[in-house]
Amino acid sequence: MKKSLDTLLQELKDIQEDFKLIPADEIEVADWVRWKCRYGCRAYGKHLTCPPYTPTP
Repeated sequence: MKKSLDTLLQELKDIQEDFKLIPADEIEVADWVRWKCRYGCRAYGKHLTCPPYTPTP
């Protein structure tokens, strides 16, 4: 079942009152975030959803 984007957004707003969209160009990610994964996580390099398989900041 496909839903329109507007329908999904309305459902999210119904669940969480303060829900709002944040444009991707407003999100800043520092380089140290990847270092935290590389040197602080035992699962580094084991999942496709984590570095080094994810895009760089």
